[in-house]
Amino acid sequence: MGMLTISNAQLKRFDEIRREQFLDRLAEVLREDFPDETSALTPDDLDIVVAIIAHQAEGFDITSEDSIFVYTVMAICFGMNFHEHPAIEDALLSGDPPADEAILQVPSLLNAEDIRDLLSNAQWPDRFLREIRADSDNLSAPEA
Repeated sequence: MGMLTISNAQLKRFDEIRREQFLDRLAEVLREDFPDETSALTPDDLDIVVAIIAHQAEGFDITSEDSIFVYTVMAICFGMNFHEHPAIEDALLSGDPPADEAILQVPSLLNAEDIRDLLSNAQWPDRFLREIRADSDNLSAPEA
C-alpha cells in the first residue's frame, strides 16, 4: 500500500482554506454579537474589514485565533486605529508578554479616560472603507 504524500503547496492551500473559514466565522460572530457596530457594513464590506483587521493583528505578531478574535472585537468596538493608543501600542510591541498574550490584557490597561479617548478618536470601519475607496478612486482617476 502506497504512502500518502502532501506537497508544500497543498499544505499552504489547506492553511489558506482554514484561515478563510476562520475569518468567515469571525465575521458571522461579529454580525450576530455586535449588530450596532456592524450594521453600517454590507456582508462583503464586513469580510473586507475582518481581513484587514486580522492582517493588522498579524503585523503585531498576533497569530492565535483567540487573540485575533479579541483584537478584531476591540477594533470593531474601539475603532480600527485603537492599536495607536500609547498604552495599547506599548503592550503589543514590548514583546513581554508576547503580543498573543498582551492583547488579552489590553482591557485591564485602560481606564475610563482611555476609553473616552479611544472612542473620540476612533476610525470606524464604515468610514475607514469609504476613505480607502475614495483614495483608490483618486489614485485611479486619469490626470487631466
